[in-house]
Amino acid sequence: MTDSSKSILWILNWTLFHTLTMSIAKSVSPEVSTYTLVFIRSFCGLFFLLPLLRKEGLVASFRTQNLGLHGIRVLFVCAAMGSTYYAYRNLPFALTTTIGFSQPLILTLFAVLFLKEVITWDRWLMLLVGYVGVLICINSSQETLSFKVLWDNILLALKGESNQGISLEAFMQSPAFVSIIALFASVFASAAIIISKRLTKTDKEVTIMLYTSVAVLILSGALASFNWTLPETNDLILIFIMGGLATFSQFSYIKALRFGKTSMVAPFEYARLVLAIPIGLMFFGEHPEWTTLVGAVVIILANVYIAKKS
Repeated sequence: MTDSSKSILWILNWTLFHTLTMSIAKSVSPEVSTYTLVFIRSFCGLFFLLPLLRKEGLVASFRTQNLGLHGIRVLFVCAAMGSTYYAYRNLPFALTTTIGFSQPLILTLFAVLFLKEVITWDRWLMLLVGYVGVLICINSSQETLSFKVLWDNILLALKGESNQGISLEAFMQSPAFVSIIALFASVFASAAIIISKRLTKTDKEVTIMLYTSVAVLILSGALASFNWTLPETNDLILIFIMGGLATFSQFSYIKALRFGKTSMVAPFEYARLVLAIPIGLMFFGEHPEWTTLVGAVVIILANVYIAKKS
């Protein structure tokens, strides 16, 4: 089996685990704050790392010549996790997944800027087409996303109410605002993946995951302490399962990066839509709007074209 084939199999494996993780996150009670969720999920994730730590050894797993890169990656991972969970818990499942399709496009752009991967003019055009698809998906929330209107609303919301007379909490849960958070999640995740690609040249998968898990546990714990809510037993069980799925998901993506180029791996993320729409329909009673489907098709076509040119 070629390295490209191995990379594709690992990224498809990630697709399954990531989609299941996000569907469980959406099922956790909204009373559990996002960073409380991230903290407990990270703690449980360490449990599933034990077999790898036992194989490699704890001291050996911490050895690295890229401590600074690990530190920067952790900040992006923590921001991406918080933004992603917040988006999935406050937007329809299929819509959040579709907005997440901006990540392959952003990731490809970052690969050009930071990994010096070459992209031809037609692939640049497809990047722009993909972003049009993202905008179509966002507008399915039926809210105006003019940046001026959004900025004015944010300023008013920080004062306690928006120009609609809604509270700060209600504004932060509005589809327009959460859609922007979902986009930022893709930016943060793409930055973390670029750093991961560099780390795979010198560090083992377990080393990358261990530094991330420990640091995210500390950071999310500090943030969760400001709004701590002890989850019910059912929620704790769900979060424990999330920890396992998320650990396998992270391992799969790092493996995919080890065997393939970033710009080749990224477009295969669109396979999440195959699972996201039926999951949203069967478990959350969500019927995707036609604009979500149209935007998804535009993004998928752009990603498929980029994949063929990789």
